Amino acid sequence: MIKLENLSVSYDGEYFAVNNVNLNIQKGEFIGVIGSSGSGKSSLLKTINKLVEPKTGKIIIDDEDITSYEEKKLRGVRRKIGMIFQDYNLIERSTVLENVLMGRLGYKSKLDTILGRFTESEYALAEKALKNVGLEDKIFERADNLSGGQKQRVSIAKALCQQPKIILADEPVASLDIQTSKVVMDYFKMVNFKKNMTIVLNIHDVNLAREYCSRIVALHKGKIVFDGSAGELDDEILERIYL
Repeated sequence: MIKLENLSVSYDGEYFAVNNVNLNIQKGEFIGVIGSSGSGKSSLLKTINKLVEPKTGKIIIDDEDITSYEEKKLRGVRRKIGMIFQDYNLIERSTVLENVLMGRLGYKSKLDTILGRFTESEYALAEKALKNVGLEDKIFERADNLSGGQKQRVSIAKALCQQPKIILADEPVASLDIQTSKVVMDYFKMVNFKKNMTIVLNIHDVNLAREYCSRIVALHKGKIVFDGSAGELDDEILERIYL
């Protein structure tokens, strides 16, 4: 489903944030990407849907080489990929429903986007997505009235409303307390299990990665230094990753 071949990312032409990475991700996998600050986690994740341009290598999604795609062709590819950020990426003064409907913008014309026009089926899709994350009672609440955990669940619902094949999440629980983090991670796990959706997320908490992710990829100085199951991630390997 996702294949990265000899992928490298550099912002200054000298230092490599991602250094010659090869990675194969199959449909339905739930992958946690770990590593210390500056290890290249965010750069790797954002390169998958070309929010960051690779310096060298290939990005292949569903057997489609998107490496050289320009913005117009990327629009179709990005419909398949839901993106969730640490800072929620919501419009604070809009309602929960309005925010979730933003997940449909990749399918709308410019005029429909400007006028905020959505179909009945899209409204139904948004309501179903909110029900999936347990927020159907907050549908007309303004986003700025929600807690951090609720905002992140709205972000998940927005991604679900997009009907993607893949969800990428960049440190989605970094700003949440441990109890709220587990609530959010439970919803990621539910989406992965019930919809067989491929999820790749950067996560700073190794214990959460071990508890929830079926596969863990660790980066150190832009290189993959571990790729395996949570059970294989022992203290010796963690020492190599973080020290």
